[in-house]
Amino acid sequence: MDDAVYLSLSSTPTSAEVSSLIEALSTEIECSNGAQRKSPKLRRAIGALLADLLHAPHAFHYRSLHPKPFTGSEIGYKPTKKAIDGLKVLGYLDVRPGFRRSGPLAQDQKATRIRLQLQFLDYASSFGVCPTKWGDHFLAAPIGSYNPEPIQLRAQSERNVRRRRLSGKRLAINPDDAIAIRMGRRVNRINSLRPTYTLAAIETDGPGLSCVRSNREVHGLFFRSFTQIKGEKSSLNKGGRLYSQGRYQQFSRNDRATITIDGEATVEIDISACHLTIVYARNGMKLDAFAAYTIDGFPRAVIKSWVTMTLGHSKFHRAWPKATVDRMWDKFNGEINLRDYPIKDVEAAVLAKHPLLREWPSSPIRWGDLQYEESEVMIDTVYTLSVEHGIPALPVHDSIIVAASKIETAKDVLIAMFEKHIGVKPMLKTD
Repeated sequence: MDDAVYLSLSSTPTSAEVSSLIEALSTEIECSNGAQRKSPKLRRAIGALLADLLHAPHAFHYRSLHPKPFTGSEIGYKPTKKAIDGLKVLGYLDVRPGFRRSGPLAQDQKATRIRLQLQFLDYASSFGVCPTKWGDHFLAAPIGSYNPEPIQLRAQSERNVRRRRLSGKRLAINPDDAIAIRMGRRVNRINSLRPTYTLAAIETDGPGLSCVRSNREVHGLFFRSFTQIKGEKSSLNKGGRLYSQGRYQQFSRNDRATITIDGEATVEIDISACHLTIVYARNGMKLDAFAAYTIDGFPRAVIKSWVTMTLGHSKFHRAWPKATVDRMWDKFNGEINLRDYPIKDVEAAVLAKHPLLREWPSSPIRWGDLQYEESEVMIDTVYTLSVEHGIPALPVHDSIIVAASKIETAKDVLIAMFEKHIGVKPMLKTD
């Protein structure tokens, strides 16, 4: 459930089929509550709920169900709560209540999660409503061009007593902070061009099920998210990646390859061994990124996994984290099991190839610094391409997605921005 999708309640039903489905559900809910007349507000809430839930019918969707966050919303708290409760009683929703613990574990919290039950998909199908044809039944809200919160700051994530990682809470940013204002203007200059191009994609949503994602679903607006490192003075120089208020950054690489920009196929351009290249550069050295993860006796993916997780940590791991093992197993369809490669053997091999990493546990450089330098490269690249060249660009951390016909310009700009900030020429690769 940690990968739940936000329940925006911003899309609207449009087809006769989904209107009939909403009417039937509204009638059932009202009858179960003993209501004497139908409520237009309830019907609108059901429609907005179905629009979000049928976007990703097998995923959990999250939203706080406290009244305050609904203030000023077109879909109100009471009809939304009534719709969710009613659909749960009818057996159509799996609802996991939200919680927040007070005291030392105050950050141990989750908003309410909801997910469609499989029987609802059969029920909706009887009305001619199918998730794979979402665009035939719903209309996404118009694309905006201005994000009122383009710069966001969060506390560093922590682990609770059960060792579960807890997301850091949102922190306030001084509205008069000159750096935040400058950064925000730059992000919103990029956002101002969002209505000028149209995106589409196909996302895999479970075995044998693919969903066509509309313009707004793929990407809405950007914001930069920084991290306040515990014990350090507050400043906007840790993290800072560009994040999308859309789905494309959560797509698998195969699904990202289906993205089109104004109907044109796209390519994804990666910076090879980006963070390791930055570490080398900060030590006055140049990395051979082509061979950075090539070590005899080990699959390239195993070496890359060790380097990636080490640069995201403050010391060497004593064992492979279970989540890392599981991700590798899934990514390579069971062909690579990290537990077949003792972590100390991998560590010794990597440190022999990259001796400067021997000092990593005492290095002043940390993951927040690496992400910040990477983010400065990427935002300058996206800004230059979109604002100065009129080329839409979608960043995915250390890669960018552009229309295939713009690949050479995008490469030139990405190389120039990397050299500007890092001082060395990066190695790029494309699919």
